[in-house]
Amino acid sequence: MRQVPALQSIHQPLTVSILPALPHSADVANAAHQSGHEVMLHMPMEAVDPKAPRERRIILTGMPKDEVLQTMDQMIQTVPFVVGMNNHQGSKATADPQLMQIVLGEVKRRGLFFVDSVTGRSICAAAAKRQKVRFGERAVFLDNNDNPDEIRRQVMRLRALASSNGRAIAIGHDRPNTLKVLQQVLPELEKSGCRIVHASELTSVPD
Repeated sequence: MRQVPALQSIHQPLTVSILPALPHSADVANAAHQSGHEVMLHMPMEAVDPKAPRERRIILTGMPKDEVLQTMDQMIQTVPFVVGMNNHQGSKATADPQLMQIVLGEVKRRGLFFVDSVTGRSICAAAAKRQKVRFGERAVFLDNNDNPDEIRRQVMRLRALASSNGRAIAIGHDRPNTLKVLQQVLPELEKSGCRIVHASELTSVPD
């Protein structure tokens, strides 16, 4: 909640991916929606590293289908205005064809889209193609390094990729430096001819 005022001060379209089932999940979703931003579910999924910190509810490889679907339903209920989903961690889960068939099947059934954070050897693009699910994937992480100059460099890398490929998705975190840099550079990008859009506009069924 500390970062909500900074989020609200950014007037370009952002997609806010929110961890579910936390005390302020719904509050942040409401604030993002009221500010004209798009809301995604940031679904906790199993990482390759067994020592990686875990959220209280998480999708695991080997889970029965009914439990996966129940977990997704319960988590979606905690984040209003959800129009899409992406993975939080998930390097093991997104490499599992059987699990992702279940997850993406439910994403499609609900009329959502899926953005792959690409945290490992993901098979999500192939699975989305088979199931005809609206899909996009991360091109750039903005803030693996929290230094503002490094974040700005990553934004410029994003701009270059978007210029060469026609579009690109970046993922960053709700950190003060990240939001401050976005406040500064997004208007600059627009002036240079870039169009800033919600994640949903950058998703499509893979061909």
